[in-house]
Amino acid sequence: MKRSSIGLVTFVLLSTLPLALFSQAEKLLLKLNNRNLATVYYECYGEGKPIIILHRTSASYLEPIFGSKANLKRIYIDPPAIGNSSSDSWIANADDCFAIIKCAIDSIVPNGTFAIGGFSYFGYMARAIAELYPNRIDGLLLMCPVTYPTFSHRSLPTSTKSFTDSTFYNTLSAKEQDMLSGLVVKTQKTYNHMLKYSSADITLDTTIWNRVKRNGYAITGMNNKTRIDAPVLLMLGLQDNVVGYSDALVLLQQYTSVSVAIVDYASHSLPMEQPEILSLNVSMWLERMEHYRLNRP
Repeated sequence: MKRSSIGLVTFVLLSTLPLALFSQAEKLLLKLNNRNLATVYYECYGEGKPIIILHRTSASYLEPIFGSKANLKRIYIDPPAIGNSSSDSWIANADDCFAIIKCAIDSIVPNGTFAIGGFSYFGYMARAIAELYPNRIDGLLLMCPVTYPTFSHRSLPTSTKSFTDSTFYNTLSAKEQDMLSGLVVKTQKTYNHMLKYSSADITLDTTIWNRVKRNGYAITGMNNKTRIDAPVLLMLGLQDNVVGYSDALVLLQQYTSVSVAIVDYASHSLPMEQPEILSLNVSMWLERMEHYRLNRP
């Protein structure tokens, strides 16, 4: 297994957090369809209302926001064939991956309501969970989410706007410059964020994920029509050339309570390039979600 980008989605690998902060770190052995087994690893922080985040790497930029709030249990799940979750030879497509994630969520939060979120392709997976359990969802956090799994169906921005602090950038080695290659903002600040977020790799099994991409990257049955009344936050990069931003606006027809932030000078690495804007919007989303929880029908 190795660090990888598999065409349709870039997996950003972020830093570790001290084990002492975990309230729980566990592996689930799941049995699907009475024949297939999978192991899913997850970590929890804090206690209170559950927020599930698909892909543990997001903890590095979300925990500074979530950790300042009371009464939140943050659950970070390694998707199949990523991090400490198992790479199982029977996984063939997105439906198999989604079945594993659904089974894990059903085990971790079997009853009651929860919020859910994800970055990129796992924002797409989070949307599928919300469609499956619309009455259990307290909130939906979508960061640079995939709207259309098939790359050729995506509307990508033509803007090549970028900013590079040449004085700083030219002091970096070729290896250090390569670390910033996917960003549209290349400064000391974004470099420091990348150093913080990439201090430890969470590996991705390219064999499994290339097979998923080849056999079916779309989840069967998603309709983008199931009404979601819980608060939704869409964080989109104006220069995101991986998933774009305009496609996600179709989701406004599905979500009745949605805030949209289309961020300039932000690529598919928005959390690294614009962390302050991310923090402000996520904090406001948490406030909206608390109001919704207190007043939900």
